[in-house]
Amino acid sequence: STTREAVATDSVLTAQALYRYFFGMGEANASLGHAGLRAGLLTRAFDVDASSNSPLTGTHRLFPAVGLEVSVPLVRWVRLEGAGQFFLSPKPGKGLGAGSAALDAEVSDYGTSVSSFGWEAELGVGGDIWGPFGYSVRFRLSRFQDTFSGAGTKLGWDEGGVAAETYSSLHWGITASY
Repeated sequence: STTREAVATDSVLTAQALYRYFFGMGEANASLGHAGLRAGLLTRAFDVDASSNSPLTGTHRLFPAVGLEVSVPLVRWVRLEGAGQFFLSPKPGKGLGAGSAALDAEVSDYGTSVSSFGWEAELGVGGDIWGPFGYSVRFRLSRFQDTFSGAGTKLGWDEGGVAAETYSSLHWGITASY
């Protein structure tokens, strides 16, 4: 078997509104936990280097999302954090800026129309270091499923089909809360 390497970039932009309900865990000086709702707009662009001659194709998506999040203090410097989102019609072939033939081909190559479903889940820890500064370490899993209908323009795509993408990542960083 032949091993091939391909360079790809995965870019995600998010603009969301968030509402949090804070709650105490019993002790007067204990850190507060919270549960929240979020809603907004996300865009995801997965681009594969065209010069790599890879059978992988890129996708571009622009879609609304709704979700829940929770943060529960375990000890003074550690909180358990989790979140989940549902993506509302995250169809491929949509992105920021004007449309192009390449974006249109993300659907027309595989069928005449597409319906899509997606979700995301996060789990990790976070905490306060000093003053407004803290840390966060989270594992994120995202999944998209596209169901194509009709004949596509690519050879062999006569009756649509199903495609799925799964992304997993580890996010870590310093946070500032005010």
